[in-house]
Amino acid sequence: MLGLPVLFFLAGWGYRQVDQMWSAQIRLGGLTYSLSQLDAMHHSAFEVAVRDLLARDGAHATRSVVAVGAI
Repeated sequence: MLGLPVLFFLAGWGYRQVDQMWSAQIRLGGLTYSLSQLDAMHHSAFEVAVRDLLARDGAHATRSVVAVGAI
C-alpha cells in the first residue's frame, strides 16, 4: 500500500527534474528578441515568438493559433 504513493512521488519528482533541465537549456540557448525585432515581425511570427518566450519562462501549456485572415 505504501508503494503506490512513493511511486507517484518519484514520478512527480522525476518530471520536475526533467522540466527544470529543459527550461535551463532553453534559457542558456539565448532565446531573446529586441523590441525592434518584435516590431518588425509579421503577426504570425510574433505569435510564435511570444509562445516560445512564454515556454522559456515556464508556461508550457502554450500553443500558437495563428488565425487565417487575422489582422
